[in-house]
Amino acid sequence: MRIGILSDTHLTRADYHDPALAWAMEMLSGVDAILHAGDVGDLDWLMHVAFPGIPFFAVAGNCDPEFGDARMPTQRIEAFGRWRIGLAHGWGAPTGVIDRVATLFGGGEVHAVIFGHTHAPHLEKRDGVVYFNPGSLLVPRDGRPSIGLLTERGGKLQFEHLIR
Repeated sequence: MRIGILSDTHLTRADYHDPALAWAMEMLSGVDAILHAGDVGDLDWLMHVAFPGIPFFAVAGNCDPEFGDARMPTQRIEAFGRWRIGLAHGWGAPTGVIDRVATLFGGGEVHAVIFGHTHAPHLEKRDGVVYFNPGSLLVPRDGRPSIGLLTERGGKLQFEHLIR
C-alpha cells in the first residue's frame, strides 16, 4: 500500500507548470490512492491531468467553494485494508488545530487523521491515533514544498514527509 498525501495546494491555472507540482507528480506516480486534505483549488486538473487513473479522495478546505463540489465533503473516512483514515482540513488558528480536528473522529473510529490548514508538515501520535499534515506543495509556510507518503510496513502505518 502506497498512498500519496496532499494539502493546501490552492491550485490555479498559473500553477500547472510549477516545478514543485511536476516534482509531486513524479514522487507520487504509481501510488494506490491520493488523499487531499483541503484547499484543493482545481480538483479536476489534479484528478485528471496530474494524477490520472489514481483514486483521489479530497475534502473541502476553508478556501474551497462552500457549497460546491460533492466530491469534497468537509470530512470523510476512507478504508485501506484494515486501516481507517480520517481526512479533514482544519480551521482556526494553527495552535490547537489538532485538538479541533480530533473532535471530528472521536471514539476510536480511525487509526490516523490527515489534516491541513497550517501549510506546515506535522506528525504526532495521540491516544493511539496518528495525526499527519503533509504541509503545502505550492504555498508552504517555510518556503519548502512538501507532500506526504503513507505506506504499510510490518503491519504498521508509516507516514513520511517528502520535502523538495
